[in-house]
Amino acid sequence: MKRVCLVTILLLVSCSVFGGYPFAFQNDAACAAGTDVDILLTVDQQDFYAQQIRCELTVQYVSLAVYDPNIKAAYHVYGEDGTLLLFEGERQNAIADEKGISRLIYDIDVSESLKQNDGKKLKIVFDLIDETNALWLSENPHINIQADAVYVEPNGLKEALRIINAAMKKQTFAFVANILVFVCFVIVGGYIIKNKKKIF
Repeated sequence: MKRVCLVTILLLVSCSVFGGYPFAFQNDAACAAGTDVDILLTVDQQDFYAQQIRCELTVQYVSLAVYDPNIKAAYHVYGEDGTLLLFEGERQNAIADEKGISRLIYDIDVSESLKQNDGKKLKIVFDLIDETNALWLSENPHINIQADAVYVEPNGLKEALRIINAAMKKQTFAFVANILVFVCFVIVGGYIIKNKKKIF
C-alpha cells in the first residue's frame, strides 16, 4: 500500500513539474511558420476524441498590411483521405486587437460529418474568408497563411485522458492537491480498517 501511494505521489509531482509533458505538443502552424508568413491560425488543442468539441482559435495577423475588419474565420471538414465533407463551417468575426490578434471560441458538432465518413477520423482546417471579395484567403496567392488542423476521432478513453490533461495544465496545483487528498483518504481508511480487524 505504501509503495503504491509513494509511486502515485511521485508521478503526480513529476506531472505538475513538467506540465503534463507526455501529452505536450507543438502546433503545426507555429512549427511551420517562417518570416514570410502573413497570418497564423493556431488552436489550443489539435486532437479530440468526441463528437462535440470546443477549441480556441487564435488568428494572428503577422503582417498587418493584410488585415481587413471584414475578414471572417470559418472552417472546412475533410475525411482523413482528403475527401471534403463540409465546405464551410460557422463564420465568426476575426477582428484583431492592437497586437493584431483575434481569439475565437468554436463549438463544433461533427456527428453528421462522422456519419458521412463511416465514423472514421476527421480533419478540420480553419480558414479566413474575405467577404468583400468573396475569396478564401488560403486561395489568395499573395497571402501566406499557416493554419493548424484539428483531428477528431471519437474514443471515450482518450477523451477522458484529454480532459484530465487539460485540467492539469489549467489548474495543476488544484488537480494535484485533490488527488493527494484522495490518496491520504485511502491511506487513513486502510489504516482504520486494519486496526479494526486487530481489535476484533
